Amino acid sequence: MLMVLQLGSRLCIPSREVQRELLSKALSSPYSVHPWGTKMHKDLKQHFWWHKMKRKIALFIVHCLVCQKVKMECKRTAGMLQPLPIPEWKWENITMDFAVGLSKSPRGNNAI
Repeated sequence: MLMVLQLGSRLCIPSREVQRELLSKALSSPYSVHPWGTKMHKDLKQHFWWHKMKRKIALFIVHCLVCQKVKMECKRTAGMLQPLPIPEWKWENITMDFAVGLSKSPRGNNAI
């Protein structure tokens, strides 16, 4: 007699080995193209459920070498630089430039 656990319409997967196999199959699918953890969780939660599912998917993605190489940040490109007019007198205009989008410092800052 085969016993199947379900949570609503989703199949419960209690075995860690089956979870890992399912994650590796989902990641290597030609339709997934190494998705981010949120997308993979969204796709898998339609059909499956297991304890701490989102956390386990995130940890699986962190250890995938291809996923780490493929990461791209979705940012708008910066616009054209706007040149400042040449002042006629010393100290007529004072300007300040900011460098933003840097990696975070130990204090959590990402701009100069």
